[in-house]
Amino acid sequence: MALRCFLVCFTVNYYLVAGQTTEYFLLGETAIFTANIKETPEDILWKHKGNKVVEFTGSEQLTFGSFEHRVTLDWHSADLTISNLVYEDSGLYELETFANSKLNRKSFQLEVI
Repeated sequence: MALRCFLVCFTVNYYLVAGQTTEYFLLGETAIFTANIKETPEDILWKHKGNKVVEFTGSEQLTFGSFEHRVTLDWHSADLTISNLVYEDSGLYELETFANSKLNRKSFQLEVI
């Protein structure tokens, strides 16, 4: 049973990550993640490798860590712009939006070269 659970979890995670395309940017450039959401979200959370990048609570925006002064968040579309890219910006970005009582998630893969 434990093996079956592991295989199911591994397979689901593999296909979620494998389905992503990696976007490549040069060191110092600007990356834009387009969320392509249909409804204006009430809450927005962007994470990088599981850590918060920027959060919008409907009334205020909080930016975290090394992303402070380098990110712009569109409160209506949830698009994220990261300027002055550094190698440490590479990795998995996850977007969580909450709109009309629904939580939606998207992920993006970034590689700084």
